[in-house]
Amino acid sequence: MGSRLLALVTRGWERFAGWHANLGAVLLLANVIMLSLFVFITATGRDVYVDQGTDFEEYWGTATRLLDNGVYGNAFESPTRMRQPFYSYFLAGLRAIQGDSFNVLRLSQIVVVLAGILVAYYLSRSLWDARAGLAGALLLAVHPMLLFNAVTVTNEPHFILFLLLSLLCLVAVTRRPSVLLTLLAGALLGAVALTQPVAFPLPFVIGLLWMLPIGLLPLSWPRRALHGVLLAGAALLVMLPWAMRNYQDMGVFTFVSSERGASQWSAAQPGWRWGYADQLVDPANAAEFNGIRGGDSFLTGRYFLGQAAEAAFTQAAIRHVLANPLVWAAKNAVKLVLDLLLLPGLGAWFGPLWLAAQAGHLAMLALAGWGVSRIRLLGDEHLLVFLVALYFMLALFPLSITPQSFAPTVVILALFAGYALSRLLSPVRERDSTGT
Repeated sequence: MGSRLLALVTRGWERFAGWHANLGAVLLLANVIMLSLFVFITATGRDVYVDQGTDFEEYWGTATRLLDNGVYGNAFESPTRMRQPFYSYFLAGLRAIQGDSFNVLRLSQIVVVLAGILVAYYLSRSLWDARAGLAGALLLAVHPMLLFNAVTVTNEPHFILFLLLSLLCLVAVTRRPSVLLTLLAGALLGAVALTQPVAFPLPFVIGLLWMLPIGLLPLSWPRRALHGVLLAGAALLVMLPWAMRNYQDMGVFTFVSSERGASQWSAAQPGWRWGYADQLVDPANAAEFNGIRGGDSFLTGRYFLGQAAEAAFTQAAIRHVLANPLVWAAKNAVKLVLDLLLLPGLGAWFGPLWLAAQAGHLAMLALAGWGVSRIRLLGDEHLLVFLVALYFMLALFPLSITPQSFAPTVVILALFAGYALSRLLSPVRERDSTGT
């Protein structure tokens, strides 16, 4: 009896150590790739985000003003809510410790991405098993969208890390309901929303899904409702200081940044153009845009998007949608599909390597489709995770966005692709283990 128990413990430990050694190899691979990109960007100066007028400038500039005078403000030191606050505060804190070093920032984000891959492994393992977790982590370790974000000045790595942590808690709540885990998941979803405004409705959506009789939370309705309220309440509590700051400094109690109206306006234009720059090529669009902005040019006008201009852009977007609803739906549906299928335009940098990465991305999406097809429609935590990926796709539909905005959807689909890959490879592993 003792020898059998010892053999069982030994085999269990060997398997545990083997999987974690493989996970270490996956993390090492991701680290090598990201450090290679870091060296490439440092040597060539090809950081596409370090340009005047980009998202980087707004985050970095806001962080500068936080350090200089403690004001979360625009270039003219007036209060702003142009972007959600987390990343600017992160930049300010890092710069207060290490100075104005892009290299230190990129290295810190490499650590954040590695942490995200590690959390993704445990999330996938909790959904399926260690093989699926390892395959999903490997797909993320070589996916260019996630890795390139690590070495550019963007908030996507933190956004993905917070989202994966919240999903890990949500899956645990679905398996074994716990008030403490529900509160933790809500707090993490609040952190997600403080990083990207598109995530603000997510805790309310999940809370509503929990309340519905579709088996996502194995509790009676009153207890499901309680968990849903606690989830949304914890998220709101984390976001409350940001809303109170907006009310105190800008006179509007809101949890989200102020560029949403302009993004809706850009996506609602009837022509088959995407993005602000493309829309402003048209003289009529440029006139309407500058009229709403009060005549400011695009780059300087971005700093003056107050509540009135935001509402005016939203109203103009609604008028355009009602005037051409079918064109609006078709154009944004096509853009949604293209942004999901195509990697960001780095082909000019990497040539054939980018083409290979694009082929790998399409193969991953095909595997993810097979993995998603295995979801049960009722009472399945896998369904909840997939619905979160679907949420981000639908939330981006009426907005003018870039392929980078699909990072959360791509990361979640990579986990389903990892599950599919592990199942496709398992027969080979079994045959190899028997020597046949």
